[in-house]
Amino acid sequence: MMKKEHLYIAADLKITKRNRFYLPLSDQGFIYGYGLFETILVSKNNPVLIEEHLDRLRKSAKQLNISLNFSNREIINCIKELLTYNKTCNCILNIYLSAGSKGAPLLLITTKALYQGINKPVRIALKKTTYPRNRLSAYKTLAYLPNVLEKNEMPEVDDIVLFNSEQEILESTRANIFFVNGQNIFTPDSKLILPGITRQFLLKNQTSLKINIIEKKIYLADIARFDEIFMTNSLRGIILIKNLKGFPALKSREAAVSLQKKYLFLINNLNS
Repeated sequence: MMKKEHLYIAADLKITKRNRFYLPLSDQGFIYGYGLFETILVSKNNPVLIEEHLDRLRKSAKQLNISLNFSNREIINCIKELLTYNKTCNCILNIYLSAGSKGAPLLLITTKALYQGINKPVRIALKKTTYPRNRLSAYKTLAYLPNVLEKNEMPEVDDIVLFNSEQEILESTRANIFFVNGQNIFTPDSKLILPGITRQFLLKNQTSLKINIIEKKIYLADIARFDEIFMTNSLRGIILIKNLKGFPALKSREAAVSLQKKYLFLINNLNS
């Protein structure tokens, strides 16, 4: 049952009750998955890294020939209004940009409650991609079915880390992946993975976080030499790993826990 604080959505920046909104059956996002989306954590009434999310959305929309007819400031003001209507200050925020119908794009903004256990360490496994990555994999599109199906193939774990036919590690179905070896942090360098907002934040703020990240190709054969593993996404920030199936000694340890604390401190200071 939908909680009372999430009864409203925004359609093209106009606040309306969720149960009064109707999506046209001719909408290209609905019919073809022709669109984009962003998932954002709202913490203490602040959408975390909202400017970065909107910049990525705008850049991706331009590349995919979808018009985004509102400025970042207009969208942010609408988000603040929506949070007030929905009486929430800590939640999940979704922004959907569809190619729309009849040449008119559609921008939808919704909120929903944070799920339980969002900060718990996760269990993950490795898997060869059933649905090979391509150029569109670097965009957060509404055509998300490959990721859903990949995860459904191994329901016993929380997430799947994918590798390709060359045994090159790519990303998980919902996060970017990082490995720790000594004082260095390694993350896959590939044009076929999503440039995650949290991943980009870590790369940009290495000095402030006192870390050294190396982007390089990482293969299955490399995994055994790493000391730690962690993941990142926009909703959970630094995701700690409880275990990686087949590698019982590889999990998040001191370095990942320390980085999680430093990341949260830096994010909270940005919002203060």
